[in-house]
Amino acid sequence: MGILDHPMLEYVYKDTLMHRMHPVPKIILLASLTLLAQFYFDPWFILPVLIFMIILAKPISRIPNSWLLPMYLIGLMSILERGYNAAFIYGAGYYRVYPASYMVTTLLYIGNFPVIGVAKITIGGLVWLLSMGMRYFTALFAVSVVLYTTDPSDLMHYLASKKVSKNALFIVFAGFNFFPILLRYAATIMDAQQLRGVELSIKSPIKTINNLARIFHPLIMRVTMLADTLTLSASIRGFGSGQSSYLREMKLTPVDKVIIGINLGIFITGFLGLIFFNWGAL
Repeated sequence: MGILDHPMLEYVYKDTLMHRMHPVPKIILLASLTLLAQFYFDPWFILPVLIFMIILAKPISRIPNSWLLPMYLIGLMSILERGYNAAFIYGAGYYRVYPASYMVTTLLYIGNFPVIGVAKITIGGLVWLLSMGMRYFTALFAVSVVLYTTDPSDLMHYLASKKVSKNALFIVFAGFNFFPILLRYAATIMDAQQLRGVELSIKSPIKTINNLARIFHPLIMRVTMLADTLTLSASIRGFGSGQSSYLREMKLTPVDKVIIGINLGIFITGFLGLIFFNWGAL
């Protein structure tokens, strides 16, 4: 079985704590901690949040690595892209907590280039790159927990009960369904092309690049068809047809409200600590 034959970026039912949790406090929990981590640049402040997200994703939600593969690839590519910027993080003005004289220590001088200026690797630049990678993976694990453990119908039913507009509900519906279906189409197209003799192995990169058009052309055609399919599916489910009734009613319990309050308190405390006490600053 190929890697694309496994479910990826979509809800998978399991009997875990995160699967049973109400979608609203779950999303607020993950969003508040993720947003707080994005404000920080000190890896020591980001690390507890990242560890917490990994615990939620792996031992608690039991998300398999095959499902997480796209997230790993996105995180790796993001870090590689940010590696270019790290070569230009060497000014003393970036640092408010750590000694600037130490952070601007040059480890590798790359060169002085026209327009873009001097490029060099410093201790501070590497610390900045490490923090960016940790921030990326914190967000990716949080998104993974939401997608893997949240039944889209539960979220839409709750939003509909709060009189959220039909257009917003359709965006939620399309967002939860578009990418998983697209991945299945990609797997089907790749299997079909391989049966026709198209070589997709990374052992011959040049040949693989030449054959990518045979994959992307039918995939683009599928994307346009998918938009019509999702619209028709939403219409069948009653979007825009007036008042709807649901199999079960979703209400916030007192425990859910306590979780929301605690998380908002943690976020506000962490944000104020950053402003007034330089928490998470370099």
